[in-house]
Amino acid sequence: MSDWKVPAKFGQKFEVGEVYCEERDYQFFIKALKGPFIIFIENDSELLREYMKHKITAKVFLYEWNEYRLVINKSKGAKVFSGAQEIYKDEYGDFYPLQYTNQLGRVRLRVEIEGKSFYLPEIEVISPKLNYKETEDELFYPKFYDTLRNE
Repeated sequence: MSDWKVPAKFGQKFEVGEVYCEERDYQFFIKALKGPFIIFIENDSELLREYMKHKITAKVFLYEWNEYRLVINKSKGAKVFSGAQEIYKDEYGDFYPLQYTNQLGRVRLRVEIEGKSFYLPEIEVISPKLNYKETEDELFYPKFYDTLRNE
């Protein structure tokens, strides 16, 4: 499975409208419904190293409560799971709705399609109230998350 990538149309920004990854003939897209509400941290960045110090290895961050869509290029018969919970395809569109409420931390999406099972690269769900890039801020997400884990 490839790592998450940002479509070229978004350039090199922290906040983007969609990300994607690929595996064989399949492409998996996560799209924000409004605004650029997906945070993407580039490889070899100082910020990524700071997150890794706190054992956070995801490069894509979604905000809790925001609505997203998982789109699969060949989705016929696909099943999508977040942990053990199945996410059902939207009855009006060709996507799987994603929304995390009162849930912070690592998420692994698993897709079963045509007899194969794929784990998509990890995602981190964060609160929009926390700071994700100012490392000295007390509300810098990794510091906050460490506090939660250690209590």
